[in-house]
Amino acid sequence: MLVIRRSEGESILLSGGIEIRVLESGHKKVVLGIAAPQEIVVLRKEVADAGQSNRSAALSAERLRAAELARLFHRKS
Repeated sequence: MLVIRRSEGESILLSGGIEIRVLESGHKKVVLGIAAPQEIVVLRKEVADAGQSNRSAALSAERLRAAELARLFHRKS
């Protein structure tokens, strides 16, 4: 992980035309502005993690339903 110190008004640039600017900094909080091309998805980590957790739960439920259906069909045969 690269660690960079920036002050208010300063930016870092990433490939792909992405700029991250420090808009405000306080005692326990930093406000960042992110400018990126429209095709770049920008998510807070907790939102991305929740989405992944939901997708995993849906896949598990789908597998359980498939297994239950297989058991039901097997009993009727």
